[in-house]
Amino acid sequence: MRVVLLIAVVCSCAAGDEDSFNNRPCQPNNDQNAYSKFEAKHILPKKFKTSSTPVWEKHIKSLKRCKVETQTFIERSKVNLVKKICNGNGWNRQGNLCTSNSKLPVYVVKVNTSSCTVLNTPRKTEELVTVACDKVGNDCLPVHLQAKQQTQKGRKFNRFIATCWLF
Repeated sequence: MRVVLLIAVVCSCAAGDEDSFNNRPCQPNNDQNAYSKFEAKHILPKKFKTSSTPVWEKHIKSLKRCKVETQTFIERSKVNLVKKICNGNGWNRQGNLCTSNSKLPVYVVKVNTSSCTVLNTPRKTEELVTVACDKVGNDCLPVHLQAKQQTQKGRKFNRFIATCWLF
């Protein structure tokens, strides 16, 4: 009985993910604005005052992302490094998710979802970044920023199996 229940749970979880992500990197995405949406959600404007909590709050409100408790942002100057995760400088974690080969500077913002206030003044930290990579137009680009991974178990093994690259 336990085995049947476990199989049912695993199958239902897998079925739910199929609608969200392609099964491998750089497969066509029907939404030609997928990268633009990713950029708007996660890449900061050029002259962004990262040390100002009111500026962060205004930015999150302008994105209409008050209901997202934890959000990750990357400086505009690093956008090409993020794109390169999908084009040879990342390794395939699973499905179309690719993780950067090296740490990138990011800002993690905690939001009070009931009041849309920032709970911390974000500081720049260096982290491995995981993105979903899809083919948008003729390019393999990030379309989703995956929540921070807690462990890097199996990283070296996965890196040698599949590098993220447009085929």
